[in-house]
Amino acid sequence: MVKNHGSIILVHILLAVVLSYGVSFASDTSEMTVIAYRIDGGQKNSTGEVRSSYLVGTTVLKKLDEYKLPEQINDYFTSSEVIVLESSSLSGNVDPDELRSFMLPNFEIKKLFKPDIWTKLDERCQNLGINLEYIPFKPFVIAIMLIEKDINKSLKDSLEKYFYNSAKEKAKSIKFLETSISHIIDKMPLETQVLLVEKVIEDTGELALELAATERAYLSGDLEEIEKVTRIVSKNSLFAEADKIIHRIFIDERSAFWMPMIEDHIQNGGAFIVVNIMNLVGKDGLVEKLRKKGYRLTDVSVIGKEYKK
Repeated sequence: MVKNHGSIILVHILLAVVLSYGVSFASDTSEMTVIAYRIDGGQKNSTGEVRSSYLVGTTVLKKLDEYKLPEQINDYFTSSEVIVLESSSLSGNVDPDELRSFMLPNFEIKKLFKPDIWTKLDERCQNLGINLEYIPFKPFVIAIMLIEKDINKSLKDSLEKYFYNSAKEKAKSIKFLETSISHIIDKMPLETQVLLVEKVIEDTGELALELAATERAYLSGDLEEIEKVTRIVSKNSLFAEADKIIHRIFIDERSAFWMPMIEDHIQNGGAFIVVNIMNLVGKDGLVEKLRKKGYRLTDVSVIGKEYKK
C-alpha cells in the first residue's frame, strides 16, 4: 500500500518549482491521456461567439516522450489566446530574493534533526555539493532537492514546460498563478518540514510505487483513484499529521488562492489553464469549486487508446 503521501505532493510541486525540462512528443506513437475540461461562460469575441476556456490537469509521467499529444488537446491549446500555468519558475528565471527566502537566516540547521537523520542528510547533501551548515535551506526545500535527485533518472519531461515553450514559440500571452511558493512554504510549521525530510531520508521505495500508482490512475482517467492516492496518509501518527498539513496547505489552500485568478481568466475567455491533477479532483478540487460557482464544465478528456475500458 502507498503510504508516503506527503512526498508525492512534493514531486508534483517539484514540476512547477524546480524542473525545467522540456519534452518533444513522438509522432508515430499512440495518443497520451490528458484530463481536460471545457469551461463555458467567457466573454464574446469579435464575431459574437462566446469564448470557452480549458482547464487541464497534468501529472508526473516517466516516459512522456513515448506518447503523442492528442490532436484534440493541441487544438484547444492552439485556439486559446492566453496560456495560464502554475509557476513563473517555468521561465527558468530565479529571483535572488526568492532564493534567499528558501533559507533559514542565522539558524544552525543541524539542531533541527536527530543525530542519525542528520548524518544521513548531511552525507546526501554533500554528494549534491551542498553544505547545509553554510547554505541552510529550509527543510521543505531540502526535501524537494533530495526527491529531485532521486527521481531525476526516470523523470525527464514536463508537460507544463512543453506548453510554456509552445506558447512562447506561438507568441501567445503567458500568465502565471503564482510567482513564488515561498509564502506557502512559510505557512508550514518547521517541525512538519523536518518530518518531511525524515520521510524522504527513510524512503524505502514507496515514492517510486506512489509515482507508478498515480501514473496508472491518470493514464486510465480514474479520477477517484487519483484522489484516493492523494489522500492516503502514513500509518505513523507523526507522519500522518504532517501529511494532512501538507495536503491542506499545498492542495486545498493553494487551490483556493488560485480561484480568483482562474475565474478572471474564465470570464475573459480564451484561456488554456494548466494545473496539477491533484488540484482538480475531489469535492474540494478546482472542478467542483468552479461548478459550485455556477460555471458549466464539460469533460473533454482524451484517454489513451490502450487505457480505454
